[in-house]
Amino acid sequence: MRLNLVKLRRFWILLLTCVIAPAVSYAQTDFPTVFPLPVLVLSQDELFSESLLGKAIQEMEKVEADALLADGRRIEEAFKAEDADLTERRPTMDPDDFRALADDFDVRVEASRAKQIQDANEAQQRAEARRRKFLEVAGPVLGRLLAKYQATALLDQRSVLLFNRNMDVTQEAINILDQAYLDDPDMLSTIQEE
Repeated sequence: MRLNLVKLRRFWILLLTCVIAPAVSYAQTDFPTVFPLPVLVLSQDELFSESLLGKAIQEMEKVEADALLADGRRIEEAFKAEDADLTERRPTMDPDDFRALADDFDVRVEASRAKQIQDANEAQQRAEARRRKFLEVAGPVLGRLLAKYQATALLDQRSVLLFNRNMDVTQEAINILDQAYLDDPDMLSTIQEE
C-alpha cells in the first residue's frame, strides 16, 4: 500500500512538473502585451440609403434623373413628329431631296442619342462622386464610433464573410449622422459642389 502511495505521489509530481514547467517558460517569453481591440461592422449601402443626408442626395439625384428623362422624352417626341412629317412628304418630294433630308435627320438622331448617353454617363459619374463625398463627410461621424468602442477598424458588411451581429453599428451610425446633418444642413452643399 505504501509503495502505491509513493508511486501515486511521484505521478502527481511528474504531472505537475509537466504542466507547470511549460507554463513558466511560456510566461517568461517576450510576447507583446497588446490586447485585441474590437472591430466594428456596418452596411455602407444602408448608411447611404437610410440616413437623412443619404436620402437628400438620393432626392437630388432623382430630380436630376427625372430632368434627363423628361428631356429625352421631349427630344424623342420632336424626332417622331419630324419623322412623321418626312414620311408624309416623301411621296411628293424628289427622291434626292428626300434622301438629303432623311440623311440629315439620321445624323441628328444619332448625335442626339450620343449626347443623351453622354449626359447619362456624366450623371452616373456625379452620383459616384457624391457617394465618395458622402463617405468623406460621414468619416468624422464614423470616427466617433471607433473612439466610443475603442475599435481598431470599421468594415463594410460586404467585405466580411461572417461576424457577430453585436459588432454591427449601422443603425447607431445612421442616428449619429442624422443628428450631425440636422445640426449642420450645409453638409449637403459640400456634397453638391462635387
